[in-house]
Amino acid sequence: DESVFTSRGINIDFSFDRKDTDLTEWSNWGASTKWSRRWSNQLYSNANLAYSNYFSQRDRSSETTIIRSDTLVGSNGSAEENDLKDITFKLDNEFKISQNNQLDFGIQTIWNNIDYQFTQNDTTSIIDRNDEGFTSTFYIQDRHTFGEKFILKGGLRASHYSLTNEFYLEPRAAFTFLLSDKIKLKAAWGKYHQFANRIVREDIQQGSRDFWLLADDEQVPVSSSIHNIAGISYETSKWLFDVEAYYKTLDGLSEYS
Repeated sequence: DESVFTSRGINIDFSFDRKDTDLTEWSNWGASTKWSRRWSNQLYSNANLAYSNYFSQRDRSSETTIIRSDTLVGSNGSAEENDLKDITFKLDNEFKISQNNQLDFGIQTIWNNIDYQFTQNDTTSIIDRNDEGFTSTFYIQDRHTFGEKFILKGGLRASHYSLTNEFYLEPRAAFTFLLSDKIKLKAAWGKYHQFANRIVREDIQQGSRDFWLLADDEQVPVSSSIHNIAGISYETSKWLFDVEAYYKTLDGLSEYS
C-alpha cells in the first residue's frame, strides 16, 4: 500500500509492505540391503545394512518493510529445521541346539546424526544443536519348547551409547501357551531404551510441533520404558483374531517449554 500525507504544507511520502510466510516441508526416505546364509542345518545368519533420513522445515514468519527517508525492515515469527540421519548395521544368527531349543544372538551398530535449529525473529537462536552418536548392541535369546504346548523365550540386550559412555541392560521374556490347535495365549515383558528422542512441543496456535533430538543425559535424558503385554489369538483356516492388552511405564520423556 502506498499513501501520501500532507500536513502544514509538508509532503511525507512512505510505502508500507508486509510479506507473510507459512511453510511446512518434510521428507522421509530410506534404503537397505540384505545378505543371508545357511551355514549348516543348525546355524543360519542374516545381515542387514540400512540408511534412513528424515527432514522437516517450518517457516512461520512475517516481514514488514517501511520506506520513508530511510528504509526500515522488521520481522517476527519463527523458523525450524530438523534433520535426522540413521545408518544401521545388524547381524542376526539362529543356532538350533535341538529340536526343542533354539539360541538367537547378534550384534547391531547404529550411527545417528541429528541437527536441529530453532530461530525466532530472524536473529534470536532459541536452540542450535548438532549431535552425533553411536549405539553398539549385543543380544542373546533362548527359545525353548516344552512338550507341544508351552514356548518360553528369555533374553538380554546390552547396549553402549557413546554420548553418555554408559551401558544399558534390557532383559526380555515372553511365553506362549497353546490351549488348542486354534487358541493361543501369550504374554511378554521387557525393558527398552531410546536414544533418538521425539521432543513433545504443543503450540496453541500451530498445533503439534514435535521435533527430534539425540539424548545426552544433560538437557535431553535417555528415555526408557517397561512393557507388559498379554493377549489371546484364535485362528481358523481362513481367519486370525488377535487381541492384546498392554501396560507401559515410561521414564525420561522430554517436553519443550
